[in-house]
This record gives sequence, structure tokens and C-alpha cells, in this order.
Amino acid sequence: GRSASGGYYGVIDITVSNVTISGFEVDGNYASNSYNNDGIAMGWSGGDISGITINNCVVHNTGLPHGGWGYGIIVTNYTQHTTRNVVLTNNTVYDTQKGNIFLYASWTSANNVVDTVLVRNNTVYNGGTGPNIEVCNDIRNATIEFNNIHDSISGYSGLNVRTSSDPGVARGKPTNLIIRYNLIYNSSSKGIDFWPNYYAQDITADVYGNVLWGNGSGNTTCDGASINISNTSGYPSWGNSVLNFYNNTIYDTNSGCTNSRYGISLGVWGTSLSGTPTITFKNNIIYTGNFTAFYDG
Repeated sequence: GRSASGGYYGVIDITVSNVTISGFEVDGNYASNSYNNDGIAMGWSGGDISGITINNCVVHNTGLPHGGWGYGIIVTNYTQHTTRNVVLTNNTVYDTQKGNIFLYASWTSANNVVDTVLVRNNTVYNGGTGPNIEVCNDIRNATIEFNNIHDSISGYSGLNVRTSSDPGVARGKPTNLIIRYNLIYNSSSKGIDFWPNYYAQDITADVYGNVLWGNGSGNTTCDGASINISNTSGYPSWGNSVLNFYNNTIYDTNSGCTNSRYGISLGVWGTSLSGTPTITFKNNIIYTGNFTAFYDG
């Protein structure tokens, strides 16, 4: 592999449509030339692109060794363009600086869109100073399924769903998101974390058939959970979001904290949820030993 030549670029940058990359090892070499770098990046060009497949690749050691924003695989777009019809399958992504697989529409302007993404059968771990998988801003019709998501570090989550505060105004939100049939375990903080949702945006998601265990294992702030929905101070509202959680299995007895440990938590950071969201929990199995199975703040 090589390090990117400057700024925020990928070892592999995809700027055109109808591209398949299969069977590569992508080693970011922890940016030996002192620049941030992603492993495989698509959408930084700012034009409309579609028909991208990344299959059976190994991506690792991206970003700077002591800070920075190097992602393993990032699907993005900006300047009011769309990245569409992306397939990420059978990849292994680990030891990245800022996170492993990110679906992250840029916050720089409205109408930056990522639409129709399949993330299937990937193994991701050790995502650095970020979650192993993140879905952020205007991400439409994404499905995350059959992945092995484990051992997030530095107090971060296995899978994070959120919106960005960076521009000071709303820039879109995840909609029609499906998270299903994943194994999510040994996350330092949360297993699946819906946090934060700035500006009361209407996120829609179905979360079902996942198996989660051992999450919160590295969290000493007593707010670990396998599934969490909360918001940050000053932004309690979830607007008219619709979030459905059903047929998930949670087994969590491991924690560095002696109390306030949860299988599922709502508003655990002391910010009670407001707005008029519809949040449904149905037919989930939760075992937490001596800890709280379900917390509603």
C-alpha cells in the first residue's frame, strides 16, 4: 500500500461510476508521510457517482498514528451531489484511526446524499477514535446485515447512527435504515448507539435479528448498553423519528462499572428524550445479570 499524497484522500480514491474492487489488501501504513489518509474512499470528488462494489478486501492501518481522520472505507459526497448504489461485502477492516466503515454524507451543504448502500458480511474491529461502523447525515436506504462487529476501542460504539452538528444547521438524516442479523460484541461503549441527533431530525430505522453481547466492557462512566437511544445536552428532541427494535438478543453481564449498566437504555446521559418519536421495542430477549435490563430516562 501507500500513503495518500496530501490532505484527506484514500489509498484508493473512487471518483467515477461503475467500479469494482475485489481481492486487494489496502495498507495505509499509518500515513508515514504525515498526511491523513483513508483506505478506500468514494465521493470526495463531489460529482454524482453510482455502481460501486468493494468485495473481499482487507483494509487496515489508515490515518495518522496519533490522531487524524483516516477511515477504513468511507462512502460520502458533498457539493450537493449523490453517491448511489454501493455494495460493501466480505471485507475485513481493522486498526483504523477514525473508524472502519463510514456512511457519512458531508455536512458542508444541504443535499449531500448517499443513497442505497448494502453493507453485508464484513468483519470490522479496532476502529480507533470512532465507532466500527457509522451512519451519519443524509444516508438513504442503507442496509447493514450479517456483519461481525466487535472490539471497538477508546470508549466508542460498535455501530453508531447520528446526525452532525458541524454546520450549525440541519444537513439531513438517515432514513429507511435497516440494521439486521449482525453480531455485535465487546464494544467499549455501546453496541448499537443512536446518538446524537442534532436539530430534531426525523430518523427512520428498523433494527432486528441482531445478537449483542459483552458491550460496554471498556466503559467506566456507568452508561454502557447494547442498544442506546439518547441525545446530547441542548438537543433532547427526536422530532418525529420512527425507530423499531424487534427480535434482537442481548446478553450483557460484563462491565468495568459496578452500577448503572443497561441492556437497552433511553436517555441514559441524563437528557430525557423529547419530541414525538415512535420508538417500538418488541419481542427482544435481554439478559443482564445484576444490571438493569431496560432503562428509560
